[in-house]
Amino acid sequence: MTLGTCIKGLNALYFKRYLEFIFEVVTQIALLMCLFGFMDLLIIIKWVTDWDAKTAGTGQQAPGIISNMIIMFIGLGQKPPGNMDADLIPNQESSMKKLLVVAVICVPLMLLVKPCVLARSDKPALVE
Repeated sequence: MTLGTCIKGLNALYFKRYLEFIFEVVTQIALLMCLFGFMDLLIIIKWVTDWDAKTAGTGQQAPGIISNMIIMFIGLGQKPPGNMDADLIPNQESSMKKLLVVAVICVPLMLLVKPCVLARSDKPALVE
């Protein structure tokens, strides 16, 4: 998906469609990295961490990636009471909140800015 978005960005720059580049390509890449890039980072961290040594004697267990992503959206990064999963990264809750805010901001920018600007301009929209 990222490769396709980058190619779309190169096309937008080549044809000098800067509105499309900024409000579609840049926001799509930001959204992809906030969601899927963060999930990929969590997967890599989970793979390379020795959870037996890290959680020994703490009563915690190795975290689940899917449950962390669900917590990111439903609990805004805050674990529910009784969750004994260890954190994957330092300041995980605040990182999840920041990434979620960026993702939520990207969606209306992606969907609304270009149509609104084209509707207000005198030029007809290019049909592609």
